[in-house]
Formats: sequence, structure tokens, C-alpha cells
Amino acid sequence: SNACDSSGTARHLGRSPSLHTRARLFLFFTLGLH
Repeated sequence: SNACDSSGTARHLGRSPSLHTRARLFLFFTLGLH
């Protein structure tokens, strides 16, 4: 589900998927630290 959502989001953004991916990873890491 998550991978599918990421793929769809990346396709929607088109040009800057890396930015969203980086933000997502940052959020995941932050939540993990907590």
C-alpha cells in the first residue's frame, strides 16, 4: 500500500519526486526516533 502510494505520488509530482521522497523519509526517521 505504501509503495503503491509512493509510486502514485511520484508520478503525480512528475518533476520533483525526490523532494517528496526525502521529506517522507525524514518524517519516517523522525517518527522512528520518537
